[in-house]
Amino acid sequence: MIKMTNYIGITIGPIYDTIRLSSTPSAMWAASYMFSYMARSMCAEIASKITKNNEAILSPYFDDDISKNNDGIGLFHDRIIFISNDTEKDMENVQKIFKDTKIKVAKLFSLDDATQEWFDKYLQFHAVVFQSNEKPIMDSAQYLDIVELEKTFPVRTVKNPILKIFDSQNRNTLIREKIRDGLKLSTWPLSTNGGKNNQSDMEDIIGKYAEKKRKNSTKKSEKSYSYYAIVQSDGDHFGKYIEQKEKDNRSREVSKQCLTFCSEASKIIQKYGGVTIYAGGDDLLFLAPLWEKPNEEIIERKNIITLLDDLRIKFQETFGKKDDSPTISFGVAIRFHKYPLYEAFDEVNQLLFYDAKKARNALAISLKKHSGQSAEFVVENYSEKVGMLSNKVPEMLSNMIDERKNGDFLKSVSTKIWQFKPLFEQALKIFEKTKDIKVIQNIFNNTFDSEIHKKYENELKETTDLLKVISDKDALSLVRELGGSSHKENTKKRYLTLEDKCLYALDALLRFVKFFTETGEEERDNGKEVD
Repeated sequence: MIKMTNYIGITIGPIYDTIRLSSTPSAMWAASYMFSYMARSMCAEIASKITKNNEAILSPYFDDDISKNNDGIGLFHDRIIFISNDTEKDMENVQKIFKDTKIKVAKLFSLDDATQEWFDKYLQFHAVVFQSNEKPIMDSAQYLDIVELEKTFPVRTVKNPILKIFDSQNRNTLIREKIRDGLKLSTWPLSTNGGKNNQSDMEDIIGKYAEKKRKNSTKKSEKSYSYYAIVQSDGDHFGKYIEQKEKDNRSREVSKQCLTFCSEASKIIQKYGGVTIYAGGDDLLFLAPLWEKPNEEIIERKNIITLLDDLRIKFQETFGKKDDSPTISFGVAIRFHKYPLYEAFDEVNQLLFYDAKKARNALAISLKKHSGQSAEFVVENYSEKVGMLSNKVPEMLSNMIDERKNGDFLKSVSTKIWQFKPLFEQALKIFEKTKDIKVIQNIFNNTFDSEIHKKYENELKETTDLLKVISDKDALSLVRELGGSSHKENTKKRYLTLEDKCLYALDALLRFVKFFTETGEEERDNGKEVD
């Protein structure tokens, strides 16, 4: 008979709903970090009062060094799994830890007795006892998914009191009041005192006033950046990876790998100039400028595509790149700096889980300009693995962006393609049958044969190469237009020919590159922002 071990699983929330209340980067960070702080605090209490050691906590990875860490990055996700030797007694202690955690955090937020009841009901802490013989992390999901549905509802209040902590000015006021009352808050992670956990506002992140901040800028005509990228990522087939590790009795090892990846990824994001909102398990959520460190004087700047590639490489370094290794998918929403952050958060979640994750190992990008124009596409086969090369489209896009191609010319290329659409479709049909790349080369040469086009030979070559990649039959699924939100749109796209899909994808990619030739900026004309 197989021996079963007792475990207790804990879920902490509501993270998603709380982040949606955020309207600024600082608020979004505070909302996410609050739950990571509570998870870490609970792990410390469990190790001290229940398990008497760190090793019994299988997920998230927890040790003494991590318990002392206060670097402003929330590395603890919303589920805790640990071994229980006395389930009845341990569950009693868990409930005490829940109560103590709520009281502790409520006091730090300066909530009075009248709002304590609201706070108690808002936070969703649930625990469940379950048994497993070899894969407790995987087995815990079916139980925790169910208890997460057991939501309680806050009592009615005029204003959500938890919002007080999301505003940096209110947060600083609360801290000063606590210090005046004689309380020591040097370790309180949501304090902005000392600058360690200061979070930038959106204008600072995107570099809107970069021209004024740079001391020795030689670019006198340089304009301010006006767009931000919100990025969410998730591991593909990660459950299978965890399951295999657990069969080898290596549950804590995979938890440590997750913590290592999130920690290293956060450093990469910070070095680039972004702000990590959430980093737990195999998930990331962060805000970033379109160009590396826009407020600083540096010789060369990475672009957002390069940052994603750095994160992809770090993921593979951590979890491997064998054929059975997990991959990573990204959802990226690029929006004007005044675009509501909570709406962008909802949209990037859709991009990741309904477009990128649908394909898996994919990169879904949605650019919506302030003018209403957009460029949206999905790049599949994003990660390089043994026996399969990664998609070259991101690399080609990144190179075209770095070279700052002539935006007006790229626009004219798209116009010409649609003007001579039947000819391009016929060329693609021939290419599909013959695989003769000269067919595509010839259609470009014949379409762009004016004297002025000689000036843009490099742009034409790169555009031709881009179409070759996405029109190859073996690579056709690598780049596709983003799925429409309406049934009518989806029905229309369902009947597009393969040639149409290639041209739509090329047009979206060219519009995306053109946007970066504008440096992702809003130009000013007589004091009015125009695109």
